[in-house]
Amino acid sequence: MQEIASKKEIGKRLKALRLENSLSQEETAKIIGTSRSNYSQIELGKQFPTYDALYHIMRYFNKSYQWILHGEVKLDESYLFQDHSVKVKSSITKKNNNNHNHPFISLVSSHTQSDYLKNYGNLDFINKLPQICFPMKKFRDPIRAFEVNEVIKEFGFYPGDIIIGSKVEDYKKLNNNGIYLMIANCFMYINKVICVYPEVNSILLTTRNNQDPLLLNHEEIQEIWMIRSRYSSVLDIEKDKLEFHLDQYSKTVTEIKFEIAKIRKMMVDKVKD
Repeated sequence: MQEIASKKEIGKRLKALRLENSLSQEETAKIIGTSRSNYSQIELGKQFPTYDALYHIMRYFNKSYQWILHGEVKLDESYLFQDHSVKVKSSITKKNNNNHNHPFISLVSSHTQSDYLKNYGNLDFINKLPQICFPMKKFRDPIRAFEVNEVIKEFGFYPGDIIIGSKVEDYKKLNNNGIYLMIANCFMYINKVICVYPEVNSILLTTRNNQDPLLLNHEEIQEIWMIRSRYSSVLDIEKDKLEFHLDQYSKTVTEIKFEIAKIRKMMVDKVKD
């Protein structure tokens, strides 16, 4: 595996990129979501950029991780988050060592989601969405990428994550306990399917924050995307997952203790009687 370049080399590369785009350190720091002093340390080669900072640099400047970290781009690599024309797609998409093509996928970013809800069926709008490319297997069904804009701890999703979904044309083929993104009633729902009721043309979904399950009629649903994979920009996901499961475990233990106390009280009251 190729070693990551030194902090100093990355700093020089990012400084040159900033000056090339006529940006100040303060402006660049805002773009990548950090303070000017922290960004200054990166340019001076005193610290590595965080994974989240790399993600924002990649998106804003249309640079690949390979270029940011190593200063070079191989022919079989494709830029992420770049709005490619058809010509660029055909020239950049190369066969890798496994003799497969990496598909280009339309991305619905967090700031275009409201527009997507109004134009999901508009081919001109879809064609203008930015394109991303990940090393992944091909699917028979159409695929699309969506950027997560909220914390969904139940599924381990965090703001900035990219989820890849394959389109479901027949709701009767939905899998119970499968995770889906649904466009319905001018909202996006990321939920787990509890049950499909073909006889009443409805789908029952889980909800968050201990709310009642959501029952959607098929006629209310405009699009269904089965979530196939996720690409994350968050480094501490496993830690958060453990904390979530620990919290759930603690709640379960508390509930069990409460039930045991109730049973004991019932037994004591029975003996007294």
